[in-house]
Amino acid sequence: MVVVEETKKAWVVRMRTLLELLEDPTILLWIGRNPPDGLPGEYTPGQLDTDPLFVNQTMVDTLSPLVTIVKECTISKTHLVP
Repeated sequence: MVVVEETKKAWVVRMRTLLELLEDPTILLWIGRNPPDGLPGEYTPGQLDTDPLFVNQTMVDTLSPLVTIVKECTISKTHLVP
C-alpha cells in the first residue's frame, strides 16, 4: 500500500524534525492497545483500528537515538474512552 508507506515515512520525518527542535531530556511515549513490536508489519483495510495508526517498532527504533528514553504504555480496551 503506497499510501500507508508514505504516511509512515511522513510520520518519521515529522517526528524527527520535532525531536531535533526539543532540548534534552526528551521522552518518546508509546500509548496504544498493543506494544509497537506486537503490530504487524503490513496492514490490511481490516486493521485500521490500531492506535497509533501504522506506527510500528521499526519507526520507534528509528527515532530512539534522538530521545533520552522510550516508554511504552499499553492500555486495555476497558480503559479506552469510546
